[in-house]
Amino acid sequence: MLLAQYPRQVYLASREQERPSRRHVTTSGIFGPVTDVVCLTDFPPRIHTNGSTVEVRAVGKELTFAAKAEPAPRLLLSGNPANIHQVTETTGVNADVLARTLLDEGVYGELTDELAAGYVGVGSRTP
Repeated sequence: MLLAQYPRQVYLASREQERPSRRHVTTSGIFGPVTDVVCLTDFPPRIHTNGSTVEVRAVGKELTFAAKAEPAPRLLLSGNPANIHQVTETTGVNADVLARTLLDEGVYGELTDELAAGYVGVGSRTP
């Protein structure tokens, strides 16, 4: 009976969004101010615009930002390394504020040299 109430697609979508990141990296600014970040979730975060807000769902959390900030989370959570200053310049949104929230919530981590090495040849360090 539960299967009829909760089809497989609903279960898998919920599991995807509730699963905590296994690759969590906490640096807490030990290397200086955070300048570059990368999303560390096992599954892509879901970003949904809902009128005056943007909702980001990932690692079992739902974060809400003003709708005008939407371009910044899309760049920051793309799965590619992102430079916070360049995201701010590209979008006109203060990405420092978003970055701190997303770091504190464990959605992504600071891009260290070791993490950056895993992206060599995959994409650019800039949005």
